[in-house]
Amino acid sequence: GSMSRRGFMGAGVAALATWPRLGMSRESLELPLSADLDGHALVRRLAMTHAAQVERLGLSRAGRPIDLISVGRGSRAALIVGAPHANEPIGCATIVRLLMRLAQDRELREGSDWRWHFIPAIDLDGISLNEGWFRGQRTLARYLDDFYRPPFKLQPEYAFPLEVPGYRFDKETPETACWRLALDRIRPQLQCSLHGADTGGSFFLASDPQPRLCTVLADLPEQSDITLNTVGDSSAGLSGIAPGVFSFPNIESQIAKAASKDAWNAGDSSEGYSRKRYRTFNMVCEVPLWRDARERDPRPSGRSLAEVLDVLHDDGPDVTR
Repeated sequence: GSMSRRGFMGAGVAALATWPRLGMSRESLELPLSADLDGHALVRRLAMTHAAQVERLGLSRAGRPIDLISVGRGSRAALIVGAPHANEPIGCATIVRLLMRLAQDRELREGSDWRWHFIPAIDLDGISLNEGWFRGQRTLARYLDDFYRPPFKLQPEYAFPLEVPGYRFDKETPETACWRLALDRIRPQLQCSLHGADTGGSFFLASDPQPRLCTVLADLPEQSDITLNTVGDSSAGLSGIAPGVFSFPNIESQIAKAASKDAWNAGDSSEGYSRKRYRTFNMVCEVPLWRDARERDPRPSGRSLAEVLDVLHDDGPDVTR
């Protein structure tokens, strides 16, 4: 998810339309959208039935249990994390589907040389505060009425320990502490933090520009009738690797270039922490929540990016962090 909300909250959002189903069953779409995800019967049944391990990592700020579910017997390790941002539940549904697939596909479960580790939802407290728009009719008005996203420095994705010249962050959230514990124990070769975008189509972040992977990723959205977002998040300082594929933000560089050290008021990301310590390959897939037919319209809008940002800054609610 982007670090700025302005691109979503500005003029024209009323035209945004439908929740993309992406081929999900109703059960898998609605089941995980609850703050009791880790204790849900289906998740635990899938885990227990197929020789999985369930390990308690710790508790959220409000005391909800955060568990790690591990499946498979391979020598390589992957960590998949849902709800790194509380208003992005698509990753929770994805993990339920992945657990279902592992339960049904013995070759994937036992013959792929991977051991799969899942945190179904890392921000359970935040999930609970978004539940108002998860169920029933999904409309933009209900989304805005019931929307919750923690302040930047309290987002689990950006509260890892960080120390660079002139800046230090050590106010790790309880959720980030659980996430870090999982990374320190697993030392994964692969990590996927499952984010979601508001609109604009899908795009990807990768910590290494592998050409074959970039080609595969760029072709994926069309297979689900989703627009490939070739712009990414203009507020996050991303560098393009391939169409629709970008590098991760360089937090250290942003801090070094900032006129004020207060320009960054959070910690390291899960990508930065795992890459620097364990050389983990990280990948993020941003899946859109809302669709707009204008995404596929290549005609110029008649406004520059600076003009659009000025309008949003002057007229739109400032909910940046």
